[in-house]
Amino acid sequence: MTLNHLYEIDGDRASGGATTVVSIATPGGYKIMGQGKYEDELLKVNGEWKIRYRRVKNDHLVSDPTKPVNLADPDVAEQVQKLIDSAESLARRDRQT
Repeated sequence: MTLNHLYEIDGDRASGGATTVVSIATPGGYKIMGQGKYEDELLKVNGEWKIRYRRVKNDHLVSDPTKPVNLADPDVAEQVQKLIDSAESLARRDRQT
């Protein structure tokens, strides 16, 4: 679910963001796989808004600010950690080029 879309428009450009919550079905029921916000820059092209840039910022636990919310649940932690590891690997590879 993506909600709370708030953007400031300046001509053919806009910036802002939205809140996002991603759920996943597990043997223990539906669980939160991700929760956070998008920080976006938009550009209007031929009358249509396009995402020019998007950054995802994951929410973290209040009790442990170093730990993302989605790693707190053992039903999803292993799957989420694989996604985090892949994203970090891609980011390292991108910085090397």
